Amino acid sequence: MSDLLEPAQDALFAALKGIEGADGLPEFTVYQHVPEEGPGDPFRNKIVVGQLASENAEGKIGRGEALEEISAEIGFVYRGTGRGPMLAMMRAARGGLQNGGLEAEGAEFEAPRWISAEASNALADGVTYVGIQLYRFHAAPA
Repeated sequence: MSDLLEPAQDALFAALKGIEGADGLPEFTVYQHVPEEGPGDPFRNKIVVGQLASENAEGKIGRGEALEEISAEIGFVYRGTGRGPMLAMMRAARGGLQNGGLEAEGAEFEAPRWISAEASNALADGVTYVGIQLYRFHAAPA
């Protein structure tokens, strides 16, 4: 079995980078990991490729070769008045992942299937909102 988590992370990151700067969205940055906060606002707007998991999926969809089912969590942090802009980020991410396709060197991917999403109320500071989405998709070595 080939480890396809690294190309899956790269593909998710690239697809999400594709929505940065899109019309109607707040300014945000996409990360492959939770960034170490430097000076400035530790709650700046961000989308983070979060936890990844892989499961053997050989033979599950009629492919005899090495096949993995990848589960991916995508995290969102938005700071502002109301969570509407974060929900717009979440909607754009879902569209980008499901409609844009995943591509990375060394692997082939099916389009991610959206599984679930959650969006918080404002945190204790009254202006920070967090969200999470879960996706699953199959990956195979290229």
